[in-house]
Amino acid sequence: MYRFILLLITTVLITSTGFAQQTFTYPDAVVAEGLSFNRPNEACTALSDTTSNVSILPIRVEISGEYSIFSQQNGFDGFLYVYEAVFDVDNPLDGCIAANDDNDGDRNSSLIPSVTLLADVTYIIAVAGFNSNDLGEFENTIEGPGRSEESFIEVRAGSTVGGHTFARPFAACNGISGNGPNSAFSARVFSVSTTAEYSVRSEQDFDGFIHVYDERFNPFAPLLGCLAGDDDGPGGVGTSEIESVRLVAGRTYYLVTSGFNDNESGTFTNTLTGPGAFFAEPGIFTLSALTGGWFDPNFNGSGFNIVAADVGIVFTFYGYINGEQRWLLSNVISNEIRIGQQVSATLRIGDGGQLNDPGAADVVTFGTLFFELIDCTNAVAIIDGEGQFEGIGEFFNLRLLVQGAGPQCPQ
Repeated sequence: MYRFILLLITTVLITSTGFAQQTFTYPDAVVAEGLSFNRPNEACTALSDTTSNVSILPIRVEISGEYSIFSQQNGFDGFLYVYEAVFDVDNPLDGCIAANDDNDGDRNSSLIPSVTLLADVTYIIAVAGFNSNDLGEFENTIEGPGRSEESFIEVRAGSTVGGHTFARPFAACNGISGNGPNSAFSARVFSVSTTAEYSVRSEQDFDGFIHVYDERFNPFAPLLGCLAGDDDGPGGVGTSEIESVRLVAGRTYYLVTSGFNDNESGTFTNTLTGPGAFFAEPGIFTLSALTGGWFDPNFNGSGFNIVAADVGIVFTFYGYINGEQRWLLSNVISNEIRIGQQVSATLRIGDGGQLNDPGAADVVTFGTLFFELIDCTNAVAIIDGEGQFEGIGEFFNLRLLVQGAGPQCPQ
């Protein structure tokens, strides 16, 4: 069963200061090896008898308003759909809000002239074949008040001063460099809205290094997921440039900026260029929205419980760190939680009595928890041991498993 509940939000239309009509165009294809479903009718009220292949793209708009969507199909009879929040091939009517078969009788194009899209809601644009043998390439154009560019440039500033350290890989991601075994780094989560080749450029006030990681970045295992890297760009020391790296729409990536040597740190500006880049924006979470169970699919039997109260939130960790069972409790975090901004809290561990030998608990500091939200249901966390637990640590790519009471997304 294929079920797409969109956890990672992909931005296609970026905030505009005005409301002039803007367009975004992207190519794709309906292929036999892709998804298939029982195609709905134009009214999204009933299913056809046809099992059609389908291609999907998640989008988000930053300005609520009326949008038009046009699909030009190359030599096949296509069908265009808009879904809200969820696309489920086993329940094709769920979330379907608009559809069109033939644009004014043209079997090779489809047009939804007007559909209301709300800011910060995830939508899925789907193109299917009218019949099971209708396959081919298409190009979709979305027009509305949101801003987009065919060659989009995203610029972000940051700093590695006082940051975490890791053993820096070579640019080819094929080994660990001896020049930076404890290099300070800054990691930034991002995704892209279009599968294509992208370039990454970094300007630093120190001798820096950049790496792009796919789906997972673990400073305790720095070669895992490493896609590409660069030391000195065209500007020499103080610049880095990855001229071309292929990124897939909807996947999670990490842009990691670090020092060439252990003693190198400072500020930097990174520029990502391509047909639809998106860095996670700092939306504010109410504390109660975080309440629930969070887990990393790669760590069976481990996870975080987050509990919100009037004074703030508390993290509890249960599971294994470096192969040893741990139960940890954080201090209260009372400040606002924002997407893309890291918060930290002291973690404590207790060594008390047993059931047959009760005694007072000896509670000591274990280390620090660093927590960063990617979106409403995804986060990253680092547990970094200190003192007697120095060198003990773990990195987690977290998913929201159980939602507690309260708002689901940023307010």
